[in-house]
Amino acid sequence: MIELDREVDGRWIAEVPELNILLYGKTRRDAVGKAESAAAEIIADRIAHGELPPISRDRLRNPAHESLKRHRRPTRSSEVT
Repeated sequence: MIELDREVDGRWIAEVPELNILLYGKTRRDAVGKAESAAAEIIADRIAHGELPPISRDRLRNPAHESLKRHRRPTRSSEVT
């Protein structure tokens, strides 16, 4: 997850704490783009060196898995089938 903040001088800060990324951009889009690019490079390097924890490897193999859990339609216990 990318956390965003803005400096008094107008620069945007994009932070990815899990990967120790903290980057500045002139615009929000610029900061987010730099953070996404850095994250992709760090993750690729960790994959290449076998340094990802098991949960991360599972999510990379099946990225839809987590998003499907979040987007399931809630069921109502009062519904009768």
